[in-house]
Amino acid sequence: MNKSLEQQGVRCFALNAESGHSFCVLTNFLRVMREFKPDLLHIHVLPLFARVIIHFFYRKVPCVQTIHGVVREGTFSKILNWSIDHILAINLKMTTFISNGVRRFYENGGGDYSNEKSCVI
Repeated sequence: MNKSLEQQGVRCFALNAESGHSFCVLTNFLRVMREFKPDLLHIHVLPLFARVIIHFFYRKVPCVQTIHGVVREGTFSKILNWSIDHILAINLKMTTFISNGVRRFYENGGGDYSNEKSCVI
């Protein structure tokens, strides 16, 4: 995906972390935001630390997120994801889903994504 985006003139950055919840995401994401001052963010998987930074310091920067899987019904992580989406709000312009099945899951009770702000690839 990064190679295709870069061929279209998009600058891509890997945060070089073991997972999206690793502490090094915090420092690496801050460095990217400070050095490159993006006018739009596309975040494939939105790590918690990146969301915190965007919410508190870069709220005006519009974001596009990609959702590539579903959260199981009734799990703690579904409740946690919903809470984080509302408490740490970001300037979300669009959600990209990798399939209609994933989009339908979220539109039918798995999340709050309207058709105007979503697309399927």
